[in-house]
Amino acid sequence: MNEERKGVKKHIKLNKSQYKTKKLEKQKELLIQEHKLVADKYFTINSNGRYECSLCNTVHTTIESFVRHKNGKKHKEKIQINLKPLKNLQHFGKKLIKKSQEGFVIEVNISDFTYPNYFLTKNNGTFILFNFKGYAPFTYFLNYSVNEESFYDFYDRKLKKYFFIAFKK
Repeated sequence: MNEERKGVKKHIKLNKSQYKTKKLEKQKELLIQEHKLVADKYFTINSNGRYECSLCNTVHTTIESFVRHKNGKKHKEKIQINLKPLKNLQHFGKKLIKKSQEGFVIEVNISDFTYPNYFLTKNNGTFILFNFKGYAPFTYFLNYSVNEESFYDFYDRKLKKYFFIAFKK
């Protein structure tokens, strides 16, 4: 039996550098398993081998620093912001005729007001997409093209309503 195992060593001796790298790899694997980083959707490894938090856009050289960041205050606050559901707005539109011009009024009930971003797309009519900060976006469709110079919007503080007015070309 000893003749068969003649070339096989019973114990493998590692030099210091090999021992350190093996120990570091084992620590890294334990940290990844313990903190469940494989399942973390914000944990990524970039092309340089560094660890990134895709939520906060931060780069970390070691897993330990990433874990400290993950348990930190700012990261947890950003997670809470992302988990907060968007509120829906009450809105409706109605036709408007002023000085023989046909138009459209969009009325939005909103208490904590910020001016929205709105975008136009023209496909067999006009789509107007409104995006208020902290609220779910909504879209209106007008079956005619709109004169972009005729846009008028304002917020009435007493009624707590936002008005958007547009006229036909």
